[in-house]
This record gives sequence, C-alpha cells and structure tokens, in this order.
Amino acid sequence: AEVPKEIGAMVKMDRAVARIGERIRAGLIKGKESPEGILRRSLYRIRMTESLGDGLRYWTRLSTAPAEADWKMMDVPKRLEWSYAILRPLRLWRKYRSGPARS
Repeated sequence: AEVPKEIGAMVKMDRAVARIGERIRAGLIKGKESPEGILRRSLYRIRMTESLGDGLRYWTRLSTAPAEADWKMMDVPKRLEWSYAILRPLRLWRKYRSGPARS
C-alpha cells in the first residue's frame, strides 16, 4: 500500500519510527511474525515508545499483565489470582527463550 506523503515525511523525521518500520518490513518480507528470542522481543517492545522510561513501563506491563494463555495454563483459586503476574514472565520465557516464536 502506498503511504500518504505527509505520513511518509513524518516517519522519515522520526528515526525510531523509521527503524521500527524497517524492522517490521524486513520481517514481513522474510515471513517472520516478530523478532526472535526473548531478549530481542523485549528490546523491540522497549524501543517502540518515545522514551526509555515509557518503554520499560510498557515492557513491564506486557510482561506481567495476564492474558488468556496465562489463564488457560493453570486454574488457580480466586485468592491466588495475583500469581498470574508471576507465572506470566515464566510462561513467556519458556515460549520465547530461544529462537522464533512458538505457540
């Protein structure tokens, strides 16, 4: 798809957006869904934001906020639902620890 000139100019002015866009484009060409491995995925998420602080907060939220896959992994009593925030990083580590993303 063609990008409108105004948007293209804004992207070129923002180096972070241009870098992320290039990375996404390269991944699409190679047929990859996302960066490989947990470290690269984490750095990618942190760099998606305007500042390091925002990136770290975003990454922390993504790393600890339970998702459907976390709830399906284990059924815990209502009083222990907070433990999903601890289990999520462990599940993500197992899923992405080496190489391409696995289901």
